[in-house]
Amino acid sequence: MDATSPEMIDFVIVPIETMVACICILWQVDQAIKHSMQVHGNIKGTSTLHITGYNLIASNASWPLVVKKDSVCHTTFKEIYEAAAGWLRRSPLFEDTRNELAQYLELPAGFSASTLRIMDNGAIFNRSAVLLQQSTREYYLTITNQYNFLSNAENNKRKYRDFLTQLMWMREDPIARMFKSDFKGEFQDHSKVTDIGGLSYQLESFSVAGTCIHPLAVSQS
Repeated sequence: MDATSPEMIDFVIVPIETMVACICILWQVDQAIKHSMQVHGNIKGTSTLHITGYNLIASNASWPLVVKKDSVCHTTFKEIYEAAAGWLRRSPLFEDTRNELAQYLELPAGFSASTLRIMDNGAIFNRSAVLLQQSTREYYLTITNQYNFLSNAENNKRKYRDFLTQLMWMREDPIARMFKSDFKGEFQDHSKVTDIGGLSYQLESFSVAGTCIHPLAVSQS
């Protein structure tokens, strides 16, 4: 089987900055629709998704998200991610900020690993088994829109790039660096480049389920 085949990816990695960028995009769209219509109207999609994304950050103590592919957690993220990517690509709201926000939607490669125990929702049963951590959750809980996010753009980019560099280093010897010393399984690193409307993403191809999962169902804490 091709080493880049999505069938070989067991787990996906979602940096917190990716989720925040998605929330900011959906919030901006939601506000524009509300303002132009002067009523709440039929905006349940974007409004619900950006709230779900925010609650994902609030309810998961450990970031990045490391979850089983095609699980409840993964499906929830995919719906938020694809909606945000679509609006970012198409809406004139983001003419001036499109490139800045798009960099956070380039996801790390997925991976395969054995012996990791998984809960019903796709979260890792013992999240501490994976040493990969981001210590930025409390900081990003204060971010509510793209203006807040981009007003401190240099600091956010530094945090994000520091994390991606750390992840690259951990993948060089994943058993020793990415997992606790008592991990006895095997690790395989896999990636697939997927092009969505001109924006390139490092993740397996996915189709989004049409349902919105309650955010409290995906807590890893």
